[in-house]
Amino acid sequence: MRIPAFFMVISLSLFQHNARSQESNLNVEFLNKSLVSAREVYLQDIGDQLQIYNGKEYAEYDRQITGHPFYLTDYYEYGVLEYDGNNYDSVEMRYDIHKDALILKHFTQSGFVKEFILNDSKITRFYLLNRTFIVIPDSSETQPLETGIYELLFHDELYLLSKRSKKYVEEFHGVYLKQRFEEESKYYILNNDQLSSIRNKRSLIKAFPEQKKGIKKHIRDSRLYFGNDLENSIISTVRYVSTLKE
Repeated sequence: MRIPAFFMVISLSLFQHNARSQESNLNVEFLNKSLVSAREVYLQDIGDQLQIYNGKEYAEYDRQITGHPFYLTDYYEYGVLEYDGNNYDSVEMRYDIHKDALILKHFTQSGFVKEFILNDSKITRFYLLNRTFIVIPDSSETQPLETGIYELLFHDELYLLSKRSKKYVEEFHGVYLKQRFEEESKYYILNNDQLSSIRNKRSLIKAFPEQKKGIKKHIRDSRLYFGNDLENSIISTVRYVSTLKE
């Protein structure tokens, strides 16, 4: 994300002032006009993106907790966001999978960094760390999936989704309290309006009873090990099933 024009103009003005401070007095009226002009440039620069930079303030966690609550990394990364019907590119974000919330940051007009939780009811999807995430809205009592953010692992006529989460765990070691985040992923297949929760090889085969024989052969031939590599084994098998429907 490029440095906002507002701060670039101010930094340049201050640099020039320092360089000439021994030669002449600063023209206060000129500086005030420059600051007003810089502010207008800044507001124009972020322009249409202003509407995404609002939401509930994000509170950081206790630093004594081992690990972090984010998916893959606790650093902000550039991503693409579809929000309230509009697309936004090069947005700095990170995904808190403990709170199931997308976190954004930006510079306020005062020059401070603000972190906030984006309103997920207006998020359609976002792309982060070369992965695609979609939001299942709270639209109906018959909704087969719990409302929230899901990673889209595969889709054609069927959908393979993963619910990423980290739970907070407390343990006493003697008189000392140890705190940590523990990650888990749940997998779901939506096929012809039928939702299946995938926990192991058996539940995956059960989701496609008509392809049972072919799936077992694919698993053997591909040497898939669900115990050691559940996610990639599921993805490989679902891709195989999708070829049978072509």
